[in-house]
Amino acid sequence: MLNGHGKELLKPWLSVQNVVLGVAVIFVTFLMIRTYELNRSEVASWVQAVGSVLAIIAAAIIASSQRREQLEREEVRKAVHMRTIRVLSWRARRAVAFQVNSALAIHSSANIISGLRLSFESLSLLDLPSPELVEPISTIRDALRALEIGLADAKINSSLTQYVRLQECNLWVALVESAGKVISLETEEKVDAD
Repeated sequence: MLNGHGKELLKPWLSVQNVVLGVAVIFVTFLMIRTYELNRSEVASWVQAVGSVLAIIAAAIIASSQRREQLEREEVRKAVHMRTIRVLSWRARRAVAFQVNSALAIHSSANIISGLRLSFESLSLLDLPSPELVEPISTIRDALRALEIGLADAKINSSLTQYVRLQECNLWVALVESAGKVISLETEEKVDAD
């Protein structure tokens, strides 16, 4: 049995026209052997020569199709990576939009920030689809880490609502917001270009 790639490779070759062409080539080959009275060694030489040329052509076609499939998979991977980064930055921007008077909402946001920080830290900066994303992702990563630490300390001191009013907290929130906007612009440009 052939796997999916083997069936796909043979699919265009198993048409009526190609089968008739193959039978015609075999018929002409036998006619040439009889007409020119070729002996076995000459026939073997010709078969080997034609087979070698066909093998080279088949190798080139297979390599070309594999490369094309690889490029298509890479483009899909980049697009998915861009969308993932856009969603993460959007979630980070939402998570830092604190409801200043609700300790419960701030506590919930603190938990979301911890998860998002882990998500951003799991992104490899070397594998990003665009080098322009390194700076804003690093900024969000650092700001979320600082917010997580500040919120944890404020939780211990029972001063969550006071912490989100501090200038330090507002600085980290502003950094997440501005870096998130940069990521949104960068990912929209890349997705629109594709």
